[in-house]
Amino acid sequence: MFNYLALAFSCTFIMAVFLPSWTESSLALAASLPQQLSVERRINMFSNENALERRIVWDPEITLPNRQTLWTRNTTVTVSWKTDNIPEGAHNQKGKVVLGWRNQKGGSEHLNIEHPLATGFYLRDGYIKITVPQVSPRDDYIIVLFGDSGNASPNFSII
Repeated sequence: MFNYLALAFSCTFIMAVFLPSWTESSLALAASLPQQLSVERRINMFSNENALERRIVWDPEITLPNRQTLWTRNTTVTVSWKTDNIPEGAHNQKGKVVLGWRNQKGGSEHLNIEHPLATGFYLRDGYIKITVPQVSPRDDYIIVLFGDSGNASPNFSII
């Protein structure tokens, strides 16, 4: 019994020191694994490297709006993106569309995260219809499409 507890504690300590991004539940689960598994095997089962291998990252190119796009406030428009390269396992990812503007001097994106234009749609659909909000006219607006990563459209205009 003592050897199992010592091994479980050692495994938990190693993971907590060397892999600080782990959750307490991951550490508890790793510590409770059968004694037959080596410490190295227990660590590898929950390593960040394995988590990254399982993560699907897809950054679809936004096709609308583009540089020539001119939207009018309070009209319905389409935001679209390419779906021809959806990775296996990403077909059920949901997205969010946010309006922002790009500061041309510093390149900062001023995103209106608190008021997304659309949420909860499937990225596999390739488009979403939105209503252009009542915003000040500018020629440096951008749309950012969030799913598992965020990507921005080119600058476009809203009048």
